Formats: sequence, C-alpha cells, structure tokens
Amino acid sequence: MVVRSFIQRLSNRDDVFPDDVMAHYIEKFTNPDVIHATCEDYRAGASIDMEHIRSARRKIACPLLVMWGAPGLRRYDVLDIWRRYADKASGFMVEKSGHYIAEEAPEITIRAVETFFEMAGEYLTECVVRDMVGGG
Repeated sequence: MVVRSFIQRLSNRDDVFPDDVMAHYIEKFTNPDVIHATCEDYRAGASIDMEHIRSARRKIACPLLVMWGAPGLRRYDVLDIWRRYADKASGFMVEKSGHYIAEEAPEITIRAVETFFEMAGEYLTECVVRDMVGGG
C-alpha cells in the first residue's frame, strides 16, 4: 500500500500505471535490496554526483533534451539549471504531467523526442563517434 501511495503522489493521475505494472513496482519496491539500491542512488545524487559535476572540466557538448513534470518543479528554472552543465540543452515543462512524463503524457513525449532526434540527429552521431574514439 505504501508503494502504491508513493507512486500515485508523484503522478497527476491515480491511474498512471495499469494494475499489472503497479503490481510489478510493488513487488520490486518491497524487496530490501531494491530499496537499498534506490536509496544509494538518491544518496549519490545528493553527494558524490554533485562533487563530480562541480569538478567537471567541460560541459556536456551533445544536444540534451530536458523535460520535467510540473508539480514539484514549478518554482525552478529547470532548463537554466541544465544549461549550466550542457552547451546545447533545450526542453520544456510538461504542464499536465507529474513525475512519470512518458506514461502521463505519451503523445507529448513522443513528439518531443522525435523532433529532438530529427533536429539533433547528425550532430549526436558525431558526438558519439568522437567520444568513442576519445576525441571529446
């Protein structure tokens, strides 16, 4: 019940996940190892990940699509935050979405991702190849 309640609080819709998907989340997030790993991920995001970001010598060079759900982030300029770390960050707030953007706004997500890859496709390929050969 706790897992279901937590997931639903992060969403703008009570029915964001079908029953079988919700059952999968509940199964996984009642496993102590999954809970531990999740806590470690959040801990790293608030500690060592921040140290790595602060010590980075350069910004992310490849185009970056940033999408965020509205409720908890209205008070932040999320795109401005990402532009501190990426030269080519673009994106927008998905007004009618909570945390689960792909599930809550699938049409908007698909359109945004398709447009992003159409516009950035060739440059992204160059970035990947350059990073693979160490030319970053």
